[in-house]
Amino acid sequence: MQSIRIDLNNYTQKEPKDAGSFLNPKVTTPCDETGLPYSLWPNKDLPAVGDVLDRIHPVADFHHVAHPRSELNLNDKADLAVMNSRVEWTLYGDHHVQHSGYHAHYDGPKLPKTRVDKIRWVVMASAGHIGGIALDCSADQPVEREMPPALREKLWNEGIVRVACPAAVRGFLVDTLIDEGFEGIAEGAIMKFLQAKERSRKLELGHFLLSQMTEDKIAGTDKIYKEAYQNGTIPAFVPKSPQRFIRKQLTSSDGITNRLINKLEQSGSQYLKLVS
Repeated sequence: MQSIRIDLNNYTQKEPKDAGSFLNPKVTTPCDETGLPYSLWPNKDLPAVGDVLDRIHPVADFHHVAHPRSELNLNDKADLAVMNSRVEWTLYGDHHVQHSGYHAHYDGPKLPKTRVDKIRWVVMASAGHIGGIALDCSADQPVEREMPPALREKLWNEGIVRVACPAAVRGFLVDTLIDEGFEGIAEGAIMKFLQAKERSRKLELGHFLLSQMTEDKIAGTDKIYKEAYQNGTIPAFVPKSPQRFIRKQLTSSDGITNRLINKLEQSGSQYLKLVS
């Protein structure tokens, strides 16, 4: 699809308003069955991603769907991944308080609190799930609109909806799956991996351990992810299962990396010392 572009030299922003003109109390951002908030409806005047006038007169910017930031501990890898797993390129006037945009009406979504819920949020957001309802904030009051499949494709293909920081997502998954993931795995399987000498065997056993760790950690995400994939709210170019999606995030195009093998060896050795 062609990007929607506007003439930045002749662009006119919505008129700003006094904060006192917003009489209605803010409400919690609505979420769908996955726990993710409704996406923002892209304004017809939304420029291509990255097009701005300047910092003083921006045309559009990225909306972090996980907010308010005060409820997130950004020194914690899980909360950092929650915040960075989804941003949406949004027309400035549809986004900010002074233009009666999104933040004039919504306090933010119910943020995940448990480890299981944070894993589900991060996986669904970074996999690209976009639900069936969007919030149109182009007028003085937001309107809920049905998300057509063609528009969802546009949001994916043009990068309007994207992961803000893949490194933050990967760091959380590594932390969750490897540093915390050996509990429940047979000690014999861990020993076989640690003692393997041939690289091919080491890689084979490393993949097996990752599979076991992933199965255990995403138990609360499996059904929701697969239903979303079948319903077309996750793009067809990502893996069909959350297990495969997570393993893809942790590995390179050539498979499991030396760095990941080293991480598995280090964490596996530490785990066996703790339980011995």
